[in-house]
Amino acid sequence: MKSVSALIKDIFANPTAPYREGWVLESIKKELERLKVDFFQDNWGNIFAGVKNPQALKTSRRVALVAHTDHPGFHILGKKRKGIYRAQWFGGHPPKMLGAKVAIHHPLKPQFKITGLITSAPDSKKIFEIKVKESGFELTKDCFGAFDFPGSRFSGTKITTRAADDLAGAVIILGTLARLNKNERHGFLGIFTVAEETGFKGTLGLLRNKTLGQNITGISLEASRQMEGARIGEGPVIRLGDRKTIFDNRITSLLDLAAEELKKSKKLKFQKRVMNGGTCEATAFNLFGVPCGGLAVPLGNYHNQKSNGKPGPEFINLKDVETAVALCVRFYKNQRSKRDPLARLSKILMGELKSSEIHFKRKINYASRI
Repeated sequence: MKSVSALIKDIFANPTAPYREGWVLESIKKELERLKVDFFQDNWGNIFAGVKNPQALKTSRRVALVAHTDHPGFHILGKKRKGIYRAQWFGGHPPKMLGAKVAIHHPLKPQFKITGLITSAPDSKKIFEIKVKESGFELTKDCFGAFDFPGSRFSGTKITTRAADDLAGAVIILGTLARLNKNERHGFLGIFTVAEETGFKGTLGLLRNKTLGQNITGISLEASRQMEGARIGEGPVIRLGDRKTIFDNRITSLLDLAAEELKKSKKLKFQKRVMNGGTCEATAFNLFGVPCGGLAVPLGNYHNQKSNGKPGPEFINLKDVETAVALCVRFYKNQRSKRDPLARLSKILMGELKSSEIHFKRKINYASRI
């Protein structure tokens, strides 16, 4: 079984950007094949792990762990003049990008990386210019890139990276899957989505295709901006909602139950709050009739933006990711026991009502207070 840190090194090593997630997706496929897990890929590029084909999703009852495989980055639009290329950014970016160093990749030449400098601020369409040294091949419109930060660098439990959001979520799915036995995998579904940073395009595509049946629910996994009550190193955050919506209460309660059990048995730390720093795929799923909860790993330098507005690498805590995996594993094990904390709460509340009925049956005459 691969450790979580080994999975991070493997998955985080892949450069990615919206609509340019191919290397990440190929790494995920290789890991699924190594684990001997069935999967298929839809026409949008989303990967569904745990099933052989879309038909299996129409009849089975499953809980999906969902993570996206892109991160804000740019596409090369073309050459303006010698050494100067036009590019367009997709997703969020720091406001102070001028002079930042970027890395450019060609999808068919994984061994090469071309570095350059941003020489103009993005316009209203997020188009800007990059100065590069002439190289052994011409940059084409298939080329893409992002800030020139490491795939992953470990310092104790701190992980510095160009793209924790949301490759950390992809690692959590793979780490959970590796730790479930054959029976526990029965209700498992992993969904690796594309183009989230440009408005949940992969997720909206699968929802429009009605790929998921009536018995599918989900948990959106994210690396999300740290804030008060959601601090790096203090454990993953059971996400009550995001900037736009509040998430499904039953799934949230099931996550909370699993977390309480792990607190008692393994002394692990968890946090819980509305993560309103952004909007995630759970909102899209809930809006289109797929009940969904959320789990987040607190993140520093969200979308590669430092506090001074300049580019910086994102950073997360290894323990937070490992604990998120442990939570998802316990969550899945609990599914087999069909424990439902809300059903239990309903029974308790009705029991309390019954014990109070005597007070309603007793009639008391009140004298007028006037």
